[in-house]
Amino acid sequence: MPEISARELTELRRIATRLLDAVDKLEGVQVHVPDDVKAHVRKCLENRICLCCGAKVPKSVKIVRGQEAACYSTTRKRIRAGEVREIDLIQVGKLTAEPSPPGRPPRRELTPEQLRVVAEDMERYNRRTSGDKEV
Repeated sequence: MPEISARELTELRRIATRLLDAVDKLEGVQVHVPDDVKAHVRKCLENRICLCCGAKVPKSVKIVRGQEAACYSTTRKRIRAGEVREIDLIQVGKLTAEPSPPGRPPRRELTPEQLRVVAEDMERYNRRTSGDKEV
């Protein structure tokens, strides 16, 4: 039987971690955070201290899920790579439990009339690209 290298073991661990996260999301697993961790997180958030690196966060820097923007970006990268589990970070107080909304927020909200115009434009575009002639 061939031996498994350390690199292959690391890759298997990452795959297993990502699969566990996917199953947890499908099942809707509730995260249990101990009271002492909740108190620590609350104290850090009140004082604008990053849960990841422990540094004081200036008012000009955005805090997302208890971490400054740079730390949160790194944390998300590590979660996507399967190096750590989001649930584990929440349980130890390195990340807050609330989900962050995906994507960039809209610059402005569209009115119903603007939405209708966009829908009509998309319909005309789809008809034109599908080979149908516009009437």
